[in-house]
Amino acid sequence: MVRIRTLTPDTQLHVGAMLPLIAIIGGDITTGKTFRIYYKTPTGTTGYWTAEIQDAANGYIKYDTAVDDLSVAGIWTFWGWETDVNDNVNNGKAVKREVYEIGNIAIN
Repeated sequence: MVRIRTLTPDTQLHVGAMLPLIAIIGGDITTGKTFRIYYKTPTGTTGYWTAEIQDAANGYIKYDTAVDDLSVAGIWTFWGWETDVNDNVNNGKAVKREVYEIGNIAIN
């Protein structure tokens, strides 16, 4: 699961937003070797950002987005990923979040 840490629970993601993405892999990741937050953009492009440990005991990793990371409006998919000391791959639960054009808002 990926949590979007924002100032308020209803803060929306916008193209160009610079904020921390927190991914939950789950379990103790103290001995993990490699941490990533993978993504799939609305256009189908996939990739990842190298993450760092946020809370090792609970399996949280973090990546601070840069201005050009969330570059396309639409539905994005995010998930956490790590390799442990035995090179086992552990994935977090994928989540979908909408990224809006600057100036647009969601009407709930």
